[in-house]
Amino acid sequence: MPNNVVICQKFLIFPPQLFNITPLPTSNSFIRFLYRRLSLIQLGIDLLLLNAFFYFIIVQPFYRLGDPLLTNSLVLIGSTLNIGWFIFFLWYRIHKVERRPHNLQNYLEGLIQAILLFGLIGWLLWSIAYKPETRPLLFISFLFYYVLSIVLWRLVVYWVITYSRTLGYNTRNAVILGYCREGRAIERYLKAHPELGYRFTGYFDGQQNGEKIKGTLKELYKHIEQADIQVMYCCLSQSEVNMDQIMALADRYFIKVYVVPRMNEQRYVELQPNSYEGLPVLGIQSTPLDKSWNRIVKRGFDVCVSLVVALFLLSWMIPLIGLIIRLQSQGPMLYTHKRQGRKNKPFMCIKFRTMYWDGGYYADLPQQTSRDDVRVTPIGRFLRRTSLDELPQFLNVLLGDMSVVGPRPHTQELNKAYDVRIKNLWARQQVKPGVTGLAQARGYRGEIQSLYDIQGRVRLDNFYIHHWSFILDVRIIITTIYILLRGQAAY
Repeated sequence: MPNNVVICQKFLIFPPQLFNITPLPTSNSFIRFLYRRLSLIQLGIDLLLLNAFFYFIIVQPFYRLGDPLLTNSLVLIGSTLNIGWFIFFLWYRIHKVERRPHNLQNYLEGLIQAILLFGLIGWLLWSIAYKPETRPLLFISFLFYYVLSIVLWRLVVYWVITYSRTLGYNTRNAVILGYCREGRAIERYLKAHPELGYRFTGYFDGQQNGEKIKGTLKELYKHIEQADIQVMYCCLSQSEVNMDQIMALADRYFIKVYVVPRMNEQRYVELQPNSYEGLPVLGIQSTPLDKSWNRIVKRGFDVCVSLVVALFLLSWMIPLIGLIIRLQSQGPMLYTHKRQGRKNKPFMCIKFRTMYWDGGYYADLPQQTSRDDVRVTPIGRFLRRTSLDELPQFLNVLLGDMSVVGPRPHTQELNKAYDVRIKNLWARQQVKPGVTGLAQARGYRGEIQSLYDIQGRVRLDNFYIHHWSFILDVRIIITTIYILLRGQAAY
């Protein structure tokens, strides 16, 4: 199994074991009835929750005042909120659980955007209709309880839909054209992710025979009719298949076609489709953080986390630890070291000083720290063992040079040393370096002792860049904290 598939399974929201269930037939008429009307059911419950909280939290307290003008304003605000949520419901497609990777992330992104706009419009209406001091806590309470209930309700919907797909309901029959490495990777992925709702029915290949191969491309027509094929993955090159005939067949039977390019499996690529006046153009180096919304979410999270760390930890730890450092050895309590940032832009990485100071030579040492290094001070050993020496890097996060989660920053000398020997080494410089990262959460910490160490780091760093999600960041942070509490830090 390719490395990227293995890594992806380790970061699933639901464990793969949960989905090892024999699919059930989809002929249950009641289930099919519910699925056809699921969007209306979701919208109905959304509006029911909205109006229930609006009535009990806002309308009743104002109604007791007996002012008809206030009551009329509340009716206007309530009606506008209902219309607004209906529009956001359709615009952001929050009733759809997509059949694609990271579907939970995409589902939550649309929901969060709809909630933010809904809250903004509601607050503007409230400010226009009433004075700011007119019981603002009532509307804030309404927003809080409605948002909380809608998020919980939506997570229930997501779980019900994905779980029902693992049981065989709401599935799509899929076929793969081409019994090749890419085709087998698609088969493994579909079987490893039954929550996407795809049922693999077989291969069609004109040059090979086998148990899983249902026939040649000429026999594909019969299989489409018999198996009710709705999705087709084409892994063949243009010299092996006539795409015009495939697309004509897909148009006739309303089949969704996905083209799988043949590329090196070690290269994590996400194609970005574009159109130049009708001419299709594919970008092959697109990453999730190329999207403006994802960058805003990540930067907002970085600022919030680093502010909390700065106010509640660094505010008293820097003076205390700095005093101990100065008592044990001469020199500054903090030191800066030039590291390579995003797009190789150099920046000064801030850390607590953990070694004896020798008038400036220390800061330029290219040698890595090793176990029982004589240069490390007593307090430095404690700081390195607990990773407290890295805490000042949250100041780098506030300055915008680093992120909370990302590839660890390398020195220019280290990157040059492995430039030729490590494939895709420079690809990790596409994003800001992090205080912690996926490689560190998977055990690649401390000194690089062999080529295997740096290969593992680069492989995981590149996977993180091309599969970034907010949930993945949170999981990495939780894993890092767990590692630190267990004392599995660097030396």
